[in-house]
Amino acid sequence: MRTKLSAFCDKVLEAGWLLALIVAPLFFNVYSSRVFEPDKLSLVRSIALVMVVAWLIKVLDGGAWERRSPSTQELAASEQETGPTLWQRLSSVPLVLPTMLLVAAYLVSTVLSVAPRISLWGSYMRLQGTYTTFSYIVIFFLMLNTIRRQEQVDRLCNTIILTSLPISLYGILQHYNLDSLPWSGDVTFRVAANMGNSIFVAAYLIMALPITLTKLIESFSILLEDEEGAISHALLAGCYTFVMSVQAICIFFTQSRGPWLGLLGGLYVFMLVALISLRGRISDQSGLNARDALRALAFAIISIPVGIVPAYALLVALKRGRRWLWLAWVFHTLLIAVFLILFNLPSTPLSSLRELPYVGRLGQVFELASGTGKVRVLIWEGVLDLIQGSPLRTIVGYGPETMHVAYNPYYPPDLAHYEARNASPDRSHNETFDALVITGAMGFVIYMFLFGSIFYFGLKWLGFMETRRQRNLFLFLSIAGAAVGVFLPRLVEGTFRLSGVGLPVGFIAGTSLYLMLSAALFYRTEQATDPKKQLLVIGLFSAMVAHFIEIHFGIAIASTRVHFWAYAAVFVVLGLNLIREEPAVAAAPTEPGPSPARPKLRDKRARRRARKKARQVTLAKTQGPRPHRSLTSKLLTGSLLMAVILFTLGFEFVSNPTGEMDSLRIIQLSLTTMTARGDPRTSYGTLWLLFLTWLVGALVVSADVERSASSRQQAGWWLSALGIYAAVTLTVFVFGIAMYTSLIKPGADIANTITFYYAAVGFLGLLVALPLTLEEPLPQGLLRTANVWAYPILIALVAVVVFATNVSMVKADIYYKQGLKLEEGQLWDNAIQRYNAAISVAPDQDYYYLFLGRAMMSKAASAGDAAERVRWFEESFLTLDQARQLNPLNTDHYANLGRLHRNWADVAGSAEERAEKLNAAHRYYEQAANLSPNNAQIFNEWALVYMSRGDTDGALEKLEYSLSLDQEFDSTYLILGNLYALQGEFEQASDAYERALALEPNNAEALSSLGYIYYQQGNITDALASNLEAIRIDPYLAKAHSTLGLIYFHMGQFEQAVEENLKVLQVFPNDFISHRNLTLLYQQLGRIDEAIGHAQAALEFAPQAERDSLQALIDQLELQRQAPQPQQ
Repeated sequence: MRTKLSAFCDKVLEAGWLLALIVAPLFFNVYSSRVFEPDKLSLVRSIALVMVVAWLIKVLDGGAWERRSPSTQELAASEQETGPTLWQRLSSVPLVLPTMLLVAAYLVSTVLSVAPRISLWGSYMRLQGTYTTFSYIVIFFLMLNTIRRQEQVDRLCNTIILTSLPISLYGILQHYNLDSLPWSGDVTFRVAANMGNSIFVAAYLIMALPITLTKLIESFSILLEDEEGAISHALLAGCYTFVMSVQAICIFFTQSRGPWLGLLGGLYVFMLVALISLRGRISDQSGLNARDALRALAFAIISIPVGIVPAYALLVALKRGRRWLWLAWVFHTLLIAVFLILFNLPSTPLSSLRELPYVGRLGQVFELASGTGKVRVLIWEGVLDLIQGSPLRTIVGYGPETMHVAYNPYYPPDLAHYEARNASPDRSHNETFDALVITGAMGFVIYMFLFGSIFYFGLKWLGFMETRRQRNLFLFLSIAGAAVGVFLPRLVEGTFRLSGVGLPVGFIAGTSLYLMLSAALFYRTEQATDPKKQLLVIGLFSAMVAHFIEIHFGIAIASTRVHFWAYAAVFVVLGLNLIREEPAVAAAPTEPGPSPARPKLRDKRARRRARKKARQVTLAKTQGPRPHRSLTSKLLTGSLLMAVILFTLGFEFVSNPTGEMDSLRIIQLSLTTMTARGDPRTSYGTLWLLFLTWLVGALVVSADVERSASSRQQAGWWLSALGIYAAVTLTVFVFGIAMYTSLIKPGADIANTITFYYAAVGFLGLLVALPLTLEEPLPQGLLRTANVWAYPILIALVAVVVFATNVSMVKADIYYKQGLKLEEGQLWDNAIQRYNAAISVAPDQDYYYLFLGRAMMSKAASAGDAAERVRWFEESFLTLDQARQLNPLNTDHYANLGRLHRNWADVAGSAEERAEKLNAAHRYYEQAANLSPNNAQIFNEWALVYMSRGDTDGALEKLEYSLSLDQEFDSTYLILGNLYALQGEFEQASDAYERALALEPNNAEALSSLGYIYYQQGNITDALASNLEAIRIDPYLAKAHSTLGLIYFHMGQFEQAVEENLKVLQVFPNDFISHRNLTLLYQQLGRIDEAIGHAQAALEFAPQAERDSLQALIDQLELQRQAPQPQQ
C-alpha cells in the first residue's frame, strides 16, 4: 500500500537525479584546491546516497515486498506463470545485464587492485573510484525504476538544456575576457567555463546539444503543423534556438578536436537516422533509382554554398526529397571526410588553412609528432606495456584510479619533454586503454558489451533491426569494423598504439555502413506511433554516440558520466514503452461536440485547424480539465530547479578577495566588477550571465507548463506564472547568497561554505520534491507506523556518511589550499597549521601529509636553533613516512624522504650522523628508482647523494644512466658539471654547463655555475657577466649572489661583496658560509663588531668540522676588538 511518505520519497528520487544533472556540470568551488572534478563528484555521490535512503524508505513504507509495483508488473506481464529465472530478469531489460557485469568487474578489480583503498574511494585528483562509479549506476537504476511519465522526461530534458545555458554563456564571457574570476591559465583562447578544461566543457556540451536540438525540432514541428500554434511552443522554439546557438559557439571556442569529432559523429548519426526515418514515412517504398542518386548528389553539391543546414531544413519543412535526402547526407559526410583528410595531409592546397585560428585545429587531427597528439601517442605506448605487465593484470586490470602509480615503471622518458617531469599520467586519454588498465580484458569486453547494447537496441527501437537478417548484418559490420580499427594500425605501423582510436572509428564506420545498407535494402511500412518519442530516442542515441567517440580522445568526467547513465536510463524507458499512456479515447464518455476523426477538407489550413480542434476535444474527453493545483505544482517545480541553478551560480561567482564586511558590497563587487582578478574595472558580464539565465529559464518554465495544460491559458495566467517564478527564484537567490556572504567575511572559516552549500542544495532538493508530490493524487495513508523507527536511523546514517566521505574531503581541500598560499609566502608555521587542519578532517589522504612534510622540511631549513632544526626534521620524517604508508606505490613519497635525509645530512652535527642520513637518503632513492626506473630526475638526485658521500664514481654512474634515459634534460648536465667542478676538471665542467644552457638558455643556476668556472680559470669579466645574467633571470638565486660576492672580493670591492652575501642570507638566513664570508669582509673593512656577530652566527650553523677554526677566528676578533685603536 502506497502512503504519502512513499509518494514523497518517490519524488525525492526524481529531485535527486535532476539535481545531479544540474550540479555535476554547473558546480565548482573556488575555495578548494582542486576546484572542479572531485568537488562535483562529492556532490553527485552525496545525492546518490540520499537517493538510496529515499528508495529504502519508499520500499519500507510502501510495502513493496508484499505487492509488486506497476513497473514490475509491466516488465513481468509476458513471462511464464512459474516466474522468471535470474538470467531472464537480467536479460529482459536492455542494458541491465552489461551494467551488472560492469559492477562485478569493478568489484573484482577493486579487490585485486594494486592500491585497493584508492580504487574504492578514488584518487585525490579525479575521485573516479568504485564508490563514484557505483553512484552513477545507482542513479541509472533508480531512474530506470521510477521514470514512467512523459512529464518526467520533458522536465529532465529542460533541466539539461537550462543547465547548459549558463555554462555556455560563461565560456563565451571567458573568450571575450569578461570573466570576473581569476584563473591561473589562459581561458580566452580556449575557454574552460565551469569544467576548468576546454576539452571537458566541450565533452559535456556535445551531450547537451543533441537534446536541445531534439526539443527544438519538436517545437518547430508543432508550430509548422499548427499555424495558430500556442505561444508556448513559439517561446520554447525561440529559447531552444538561443540555447543551442550559445552551446555551439562555446563548443567552437573550446577548440577541442576530440569533442568536435564527437559532435560531428553524433550529428551525422542524428541526421542520418532522422532522414532515413522520414523516408519510411512516405508511401513510395520502392528502391532508389539512378534519378534519386543524381538528385541527392546534386543537392549535396548545390547546398554547400547556400548553407547545408538551411537547405535540409527547407526540404524537410516542405516535405520534399524524403526518398533521397538521407543519401544526400551520406554524400555530404563523404565530402566532409575527404576535406578533413586533405586538410590534415601535408603539401596540399589546404595546408595554408591550418594556420587559421579555430578552423586550423581540424587540420591537426592526425598530428602525432608534436603537441597533444605526441603526448597521447607516448602515453599509449606506455599503456601497451602496462597492460602486458603480468597475465593477472591483463585479465583483471590494476584497479580503478591506479594508473597514476602503476604506470611509473612503463613511463616513456620522452614524455617528460612534453609534460611536467613530476607528472605521471593517470588516464590514457582513450576509453579503450583506460578500460584495459582499470578492469583488464574482462572489463573491456563488458564495456564494449554495454556500448554495443546501446547501439543494438537504439537501432532496434528506431526500426532498423526488425529481422534476424538485419541483426546479423549489424553484428557482422560493427564487429568487423572494430576489428579492422584494431588491427589496421598494427599492420601499418607495427604497433597497436593507435588501436584504441581505431576501435571506435571502425565500430562507428561499421554501424554507419549498416544504416546506409539498411536504408537501401530494408524498408519499413509500419511506422512508430509516437514521433515525439522516436525523435527523443534519436537525440539520446546520437548524444551517446558523440560521447562514445569523444571519450576515445579524452577523459570521461563527472558531467559526461552522469549524463551518460541518465541518458541510458531514459533510453531504455522510452525503448520499452514504459511511459504510461493516457486512457484511450473510446473509454471516455461521449459528449456532444466535433468528432476527433480527421475531416476530409481540401484546404490545408482548414485541415490543420480541424486536427487541432480534434486534439483538444480528445484531451478534454480523456483527461478532463486539469486542476489548477497541478499547473501550479509544475510551475513551482520548474522555478525551484531554476533557483538551484541561480543559487549555484551565485555561490561560484560571489567572492570576497578584498575583505569587505558589507554583504551588499561583496555582491556588488562580485557581479559588476573584476575585483576578484585584482582589476577594479566595471564589468557587467557576470550580471548579464545571471540575467539571461534567469530570463530564459522564466520563458521555458512558464511555456512548458502552459503547453502541458489542456487548454490555452490567458494573459492573466502568464502574468501570474511569471510572478510565481520571479518570487521563487529571486527569494532563494537573495536569501541564499545573503547567508553565504556572511561565511566569506574576514574572520570566518571559509571551509564552512561547502557545508552551507550542501545543506542548501539538500533543502532545495526536498522543496523540489514537494510540488512534484502534489502533481498526482496522493494516497490516503500518511506512513506505515510499523517501520517508522527505521527512518530516522537511515536519515542519520546517510548524513554521517555524506559528511565523512564527501563534505569532509572538500573541507580538507579548502584548508590545504590555504596552506599552499601561506607556504608560498614562507609563513611556515601558519602553513603547517592549515595542513594539520586538512589532515584532521581527511586523515587518510596522503597528499596532505606530503605537503605538510614539505612545509616542515622548509621550517627546519629556516630554524635558527640546532635543536629546533632537528625537531622539525624529525617531524617532517614522521609525516612523510605516514604519506608513504598510506600510498606505498607513489614514487613521490620515497623521493621526498630521500630529499629530506639529503638536506638533513647537510646540517648534521657529526660525521656519523651525516653518514647515517646519507645512507637513509640512498635507500629511499633506490626504492624510488625501483618504482620509476625511467625517471631521470630520480637518478639525478640519487647522484647528489653519491656526491655528498664523496663517491664520484657512483655519482657518475647514476648520471650516465640518467643520460641514457634522457639526453635532453638540462638538470643532468648541470649536476654533471658540478661533479666535474668538484673534481677540479674545469674544462669538462664548462662543457657540461654549456650543454645545459644549450638545452635551457634561461637556466640561472647553470649560468652561475659556469661563471664560477670562469672565476676559477681567472676569467673575471665573463664570470661577472654570467652571474649578473643569472640574477637577472632569478633575483633570489643564492648561489649567484655568493659567487658575485667572491668576485667583488677578488676585485677589492668589499662593500659590493658585503651586499651580495647579505642577499644570500635573505634567502638562507642560516647559511654559515655567507656568515663566514661576511665575517672576513667586515674584518677587512674594520667593522669588528659586525664581524664578530656574523662569526658567532657562522659558529652556530656550521658543521662540527668547521667549528674549531671558527672559534679561533672569533677569539682573534675579540682580541682585535680589545686592542687599542690607533689615534687619528
